[in-house]
Amino acid sequence: MMNGQIKRISLIKTLLSLIFLSFLIGCEFPSQGLNDTWRDSIGVQILVPEDGSQWHLGEEIEVTSRVSAPNIVRSLILYVNGEQVREDLFFNPQFFSGTIFQKWTPKNTGIYTLQTRLMDASDKTDSNIVTIQVVEGDTPLVGPIDQITMTPNEVISITPTLPTTTLTSTLTPTITLTVTPTQPEATGNVNLNCRLGPGLVYETVWYLMAGQTVPLIGRSEDSNWLVVQRSDNLGRCWVSASYVTTNIDIGDLTIIEAPPIPPTITFTPLPYYGCSDYPDFATCSADPMGFGTCSWNTGLNVCE
Repeated sequence: MMNGQIKRISLIKTLLSLIFLSFLIGCEFPSQGLNDTWRDSIGVQILVPEDGSQWHLGEEIEVTSRVSAPNIVRSLILYVNGEQVREDLFFNPQFFSGTIFQKWTPKNTGIYTLQTRLMDASDKTDSNIVTIQVVEGDTPLVGPIDQITMTPNEVISITPTLPTTTLTSTLTPTITLTVTPTQPEATGNVNLNCRLGPGLVYETVWYLMAGQTVPLIGRSEDSNWLVVQRSDNLGRCWVSASYVTTNIDIGDLTIIEAPPIPPTITFTPLPYYGCSDYPDFATCSADPMGFGTCSWNTGLNVCE
């Protein structure tokens, strides 16, 4: 009886070993090394968008591709209607399989053919193609449609089964930016004379103090003098451009014509400072200086 039990236990162990071995043979375990060749061929499949699906105009489409390569994935190129729109290169980290996302946004309505082309490190390639339809943004979307083959002058009529759709409109406000031009200003670096014209020959009529800021009106033709608005609101005057700081380029100011140069007044002193300076009786009697108390002394022959 003991021998019978031992035989049954041995048989059970043998069966379990065979089951476990069958499980190992049926599984596929890719290695993680750089020389991994667990797949015999390169492959790519577009998961999103679905073949025959509809999308709205301007909607960003994230083209999702499942890839695998026996000799490391090197690049994935996305073509739209036969034209390359992007290429993604992969150097680090290196991988042999995975999911790659490539974004693309349609600019016009119509039928589009999307193709992804995979290349591995040994220049082996594979590609996958799907066809989608892009419609206006307010058009309800339907499920995937059959792939359409376009021929010249062919009229295609599609009658979709429209689901009950509730459209919600979201208003986006339009923001208009108004640019306010900079008000020209001048700030005194020192206490300055403000004159009637651009030069020292003109009279000083006001003072621009150090640190004081006033509006700028214009400039002289040579840009050496600036016209400012007086803070007492009693008009304008001119200051030297060398002693102020401006918030704009002086050359951008309007040229203002200088006022006429004031006449030069010359004082000629008279030779008489008193009655005694008059040299003769006639001058003493005339009193041209207007002293008013002059008289000729005939005895001394002088004017007193």
